[in-house]
Amino acid sequence: RGLLDMINLRDEYGWSPLHGAVQGKVDHDRPMAQGRQHDEAKARWMMANGADVNAVNHQNTTIFSLACVFRSLSFVQELVDKVTPDHLSMPNRDDGVPSPMQGAFESNPDYRPIVRTLLLRGATVQPHDFPATFGPGTNLLVRHLICIQARTALLA
Repeated sequence: RGLLDMINLRDEYGWSPLHGAVQGKVDHDRPMAQGRQHDEAKARWMMANGADVNAVNHQNTTIFSLACVFRSLSFVQELVDKVTPDHLSMPNRDDGVPSPMQGAFESNPDYRPIVRTLLLRGATVQPHDFPATFGPGTNLLVRHLICIQARTALLA
């Protein structure tokens, strides 16, 4: 088999090569931005060559949820148009898999524009998307975002 025939093979945990490229790895010999660009280039190559952007591993981790945690805004914006809509709001599960919004909030330095992108694309706002560590204003923020989302839906 050729390499492109194996682009969607999975390991025993359901991880595809694209899962690994999007999650990336820590390379202490390169600056963070340079490492991020290198991993995104690998992921883009895989997507251009038939990698399944809707792949889900055995813990229900999606390519998109990993992108919201580990990748740049431009990569997330590119991927948001390629995944099925259900991947935008994948609910939290008891096994600890964060939704794309929660992952962005907790881990991505670009979280504000990523969250804005998710909201504009119709991602559902759920209270568990916002970690309690965000402080006492978190509940107010969640309620505000849900009201905005409801108003937008009514106007559409």
